[in-house]
Amino acid sequence: MKHLRACIAVGIITGLFLPRAPHAFAGTFTSSPTPAPFLVGGNAIDWECNSERCSYGHDLGHNGWSDIHLSMHGYSGKVTFQKEYWLRMMDDLVRARANFIRIPAMTEGQGILWEPWVNGRADRIKGADPAWIARLKFLLDQAHARGLRVQIGMLTGNTFRNESGMYNFYHGKNLILKNPETMMDYLKKVIHPVLTRIGSHPALEHFEIMGETDGAISTANGEITELDLRIFLAMNTSFIRKNFPELRAKLSASIGFGPTPEKARRLFANTGLDFAQIHLYNQEGSIGDCGEWSRVGLPIMLGEFGLLKPAPVTDQARVMKRFIEESRACGFMGAAMWAMDYGPNTGDPTRYNNLYTMDGKVKPLLMRTLVLAGERRSAYSTTSSNPGSILTKGRQDLSW
Repeated sequence: MKHLRACIAVGIITGLFLPRAPHAFAGTFTSSPTPAPFLVGGNAIDWECNSERCSYGHDLGHNGWSDIHLSMHGYSGKVTFQKEYWLRMMDDLVRARANFIRIPAMTEGQGILWEPWVNGRADRIKGADPAWIARLKFLLDQAHARGLRVQIGMLTGNTFRNESGMYNFYHGKNLILKNPETMMDYLKKVIHPVLTRIGSHPALEHFEIMGETDGAISTANGEITELDLRIFLAMNTSFIRKNFPELRAKLSASIGFGPTPEKARRLFANTGLDFAQIHLYNQEGSIGDCGEWSRVGLPIMLGEFGLLKPAPVTDQARVMKRFIEESRACGFMGAAMWAMDYGPNTGDPTRYNNLYTMDGKVKPLLMRTLVLAGERRSAYSTTSSNPGSILTKGRQDLSW
């Protein structure tokens, strides 16, 4: 396994400076026969701390680390799936005429079951939490019924911390990225069962191997390198294409810690990804130079966008509108706002990067902005309250 890792390292270092062949390290891949529409939607998250859950996505599943993390903050560690919460967010996206929902499903390691801890350490992965997979399947079923395309995201870069970091359920060695044996455990015992269950689902549009990949470099204090990340991405794409050659969902990874075209090229070129995602936050809604992004060598999607600091809702709508407009003009695959989250305890009292107010109500101006930007694939009559007054009132203040 160490020799395989070394060979892949040589391959991707060399490949970074050579013309890119489609799907490096890839097997057969069956693409969609028709072009996908421009995607407009949002990131659906459950970001709340109380006696039952903490941080976003914790209601999808948990592991030994989650129990320890929750107990450190005085919570029970019990995980309760917030079904109604997720369905309301989907219904509101439908009301907004959106066609896409991005679900970070393993931001803190949810779904990974570890072998029993020994001396405070968990070195080996036992498997994937069946309840976690079942919840993802349920969300895909519900999204499909509403005509929404879905991205399911696995690990995120800022999960990986140095040895002193409290988020460090890899006890300072970041084993999934650094230890070949643990990496293969992750692929065989987590990625394989989850794709076996949901890989052929008609609503699964994207499968994100790692979100904000560059966060691992920023948060692990030098323990993780760009080469480690490139090897991990290449191992994932190779494993997935070999074991799921008919997978329709496109494979991606994202950057979000000061994303630049050069960083995207360094991290993602010749790793077998189908496209790259970027997360941009500024007060102007600016994408930057389309020509520079086109030189990444992969299609681009704006996987997250928002403001850097609080602003009035009129500015929130203006920034949202410009991010979506520029994404479309640059030929990006789509744009997804951060965030869809109507929980009351988010640590963000201004809610300047949210479709909802603090009391859980939709911001009408942001809803109208999404309505004007979105394009729907199929009709769906939601049981949510009639959006007519929201959708028609005030259109004159947004000239598209």
